[in-house]
Amino acid sequence: MRAHRSAQPGTGHRLWCAEDVTAELESRGLVLQSETMVAGLDLGDVHIDPHGVGELVLDFLVGARTSVMSVEVREQVMAYLTEVELADSPGVVAHPIDITIARAP
Repeated sequence: MRAHRSAQPGTGHRLWCAEDVTAELESRGLVLQSETMVAGLDLGDVHIDPHGVGELVLDFLVGARTSVMSVEVREQVMAYLTEVELADSPGVVAHPIDITIARAP
């Protein structure tokens, strides 16, 4: 979920997480159904553009700012990602996506 500009840190409104959105939808009386889909995340840009788009992809995947990691830690992260690549798709790692469907009762 992309945060609205007014919900950016420092504007007096905290950022919402998935749980906040779910709670808001439920408070409006909607019926929610959730499931997880396993998608693939291509790490190609991580290797060819490590300080641009690739860095953003890696940050998203690991949930951390990888630019502040030491070289040794970043190398360990990359080695791990290589180990967990999908067997039928080299350079791609599994990335679960939680899907929530909201319906009026």
